[in-house]
Amino acid sequence: MNYKEQADQMVNEYRMILMNENTDCGNEILCTTIAVKCALVAVNQLQLQAGNQKFGNYLAMQYWLDVEKEIENYEQ
Repeated sequence: MNYKEQADQMVNEYRMILMNENTDCGNEILCTTIAVKCALVAVNQLQLQAGNQKFGNYLAMQYWLDVEKEIENYEQ
């Protein structure tokens, strides 16, 4: 899966969780905003994990940095 597809999948999974809840978060714009923030938290954790591996994992780190950039595009 490329970084664009990964970003879309992460944001959409969080968005669907939020939209399916019985809360006031039924507003799609609000759900998308929260989903983006959740996806960024997850990506940051994955980046830390990739960086903490013995000798670091450059390819994994670069992949998650690219995913992060795509997710940030949702905020604009």
